[in-house]
Amino acid sequence: QALERYAGNVIQLDANCRAEPVTKVIPQKTILMFDNESQWSRTVIVGPRTYVIAPFDYVLAVFNVPGTFAVTCDSVQAVALIAVQ
Repeated sequence: QALERYAGNVIQLDANCRAEPVTKVIPQKTILMFDNESQWSRTVIVGPRTYVIAPFDYVLAVFNVPGTFAVTCDSVQAVALIAVQ
């Protein structure tokens, strides 16, 4: 249900921390869903925020400030780039 609700505003992370899509442009105050599609817990860092996502679970993040934010998944840096306009 969450995938349907946030369709178009989802970044999915696979078992190797690869992100899909790699780049995402969103307006301010958009809720973005980070979807962990692996069997392992993931630590995702976006700007100053850190999220721990359980296996096959997701977190929601709101981006209120314009800017460009790199996404780190576990130890893999810059797996995605989010541009908030």
